Amino acid sequence: MEISQELMEIVGLLEEHEKAIGRFYLELSGQQPDLKDFWRELSDEEFEHAAKMKSLQPMIENSEMYWGEKRFNKAAINTSILYVQRQAQRASQGDMAVKEALSISLSIEKSLLENDFLRVFQGDSVNVRQILDSLSLSTKHHQQQIKNKWESYRSGTYQNGH
Repeated sequence: MEISQELMEIVGLLEEHEKAIGRFYLELSGQQPDLKDFWRELSDEEFEHAAKMKSLQPMIENSEMYWGEKRFNKAAINTSILYVQRQAQRASQGDMAVKEALSISLSIEKSLLENDFLRVFQGDSVNVRQILDSLSLSTKHHQQQIKNKWESYRSGTYQNGH
């Protein structure tokens, strides 16, 4: 497979992953009224991440983006997509307590950071760097937001709207 073709495939997988996470958070926003705004905001941001991933495709075509670290486990990202889709299905059935939803979400965001899927990409252009840096920072921010919410639920200090 041609390098740019493979990069396009990886971008497509990562875009689908972001959409799956966005759908999961969207399902949670409909099932957990106390956290509706929290989940909705995260969902919106995940769909923005998907759009940013899609915006990388022309940069690959224009050779602005290239391989960084050549190891990329497509099976791992496909497995993660399926896992997130299953969690969204469970959430849609109202079969997920708040603490569990927060734990699963924290695990998903941590996994994104630990697996550092974006390391596969490199680019010298300002646009490429901005997009990759923005995605990384936003994921770290999501992890922290979810962790804070999870800790407030765990400790019993959660108050609606805070």
